[in-house]
Amino acid sequence: IIRRLGRPVLKIKNDDFDPDEFEALGTEQIKTRLAQHREILKKAVLSVGRVEVDNNPYYSWVGTGWVVHEDVIVTNRHVASEFARKKEERFVFRQSMLGDMAARLDFREEYRETAPSEFQILEVLHIEDDAGPDVAFLRIDWGGEAGSAPRVPIALASEFAEQQWVAVIGYPAKDSRTRMSDEMDRIFGNIYDVKRLAPGQVMRYLADRGLLTHDSTTRGGNSGSVVLDMDSGEAIGLHFGGREESANYAVTAPVVKEKLDVVLAKQSKIYLPVILKEDTTPPKDALDGRSGYDGEFLGEAVPLPTVAPRLRQQEAPVAGR
Repeated sequence: IIRRLGRPVLKIKNDDFDPDEFEALGTEQIKTRLAQHREILKKAVLSVGRVEVDNNPYYSWVGTGWVVHEDVIVTNRHVASEFARKKEERFVFRQSMLGDMAARLDFREEYRETAPSEFQILEVLHIEDDAGPDVAFLRIDWGGEAGSAPRVPIALASEFAEQQWVAVIGYPAKDSRTRMSDEMDRIFGNIYDVKRLAPGQVMRYLADRGLLTHDSTTRGGNSGSVVLDMDSGEAIGLHFGGREESANYAVTAPVVKEKLDVVLAKQSKIYLPVILKEDTTPPKDALDGRSGYDGEFLGEAVPLPTVAPRLRQQEAPVAGR
């Protein structure tokens, strides 16, 4: 909570919100902006989900994530680290006394909504080192719901400015660490763990650190939330934490894009093993009796490939056999 007044938190219902939910939003300016940009905000709401976990002995869900590229979800390092870790040069799901952990994204988890909209996390693509930005990327399986189309990625903004109006979309939880428990319950109506939209403004842009600060109201559980530009519908940041009555913090969109591009480049490469060993060419008589390629070895006929007629004229002549 950065500002006690004028920074409401709206409930999401049926992938939508009501700008008139609160009789007094602090200023009519906020209500007007929410109504004006409602369709832009609703589109982004669809692409934000709650990160839920299996076999974690302490939590059933650990934060927020959103679609940043086709089948890639972005969240915070400290969120992903609750169920995954680095092992040599890759990332694996953690184990607990309950068994192998797993994760999924539920894009619903709304107020008084019992039907989930869940999609499994197939793999952890990247968790940034502690010295880097609080970022992690996960690959999602869009086959999780019959007949459901993949959620649309939220575009990453390249420019933004201080005092810019934003909306943070995520899943705030009741926070025992607060010094303002009465204020917290008043602002949230004592309703937690469901999808919310919180309007606010950019406070400062710390370009040298790849960070921005904002004053939207957040709680624990908002980790990994999208910080969305109301005008363009583009993400300007990835929320990761805050200090009460001071500032909330987010990794800027250009930094997220830089890290995402590296991850996608690695995924697009095909790595072939190179095995170095001594020459083990068999002697000529060891091949006696072999008939060569067996086109029915797999059970169905797979003919040996031949050169297409249009390419025959490009064949290099070979003397002998």
